[in-house]
Amino acid sequence: MVEFTYGEIYLVEFSMMEFTVVEFIAVGSTAVEFAAGEFAVVEFAAVEFDAVGFAVVGFTSVEFAAVEFTAVDFTSVEFTGYQR
Repeated sequence: MVEFTYGEIYLVEFSMMEFTVVEFIAVGSTAVEFAAGEFAVVEFAAVEFDAVGFAVVGFTSVEFAAVEFTAVDFTSVEFTGYQR
């Protein structure tokens, strides 16, 4: 399980190799696009996610304004919940 709090993103929790809940509080979502099993672009008012790519084996990169997460790999990723 990985939990982090950054800026106005409240909680992103990974549990049992799955996205269980991705919750954003007080963040104005401008574009969420799903294409071919990937997040193409997810943009928010305060934080921009560049190319948050999902494949069968994991992320390619998750980049924030001041913090960058790179090559976070899972054997299987299942997006099970999204709350806004």
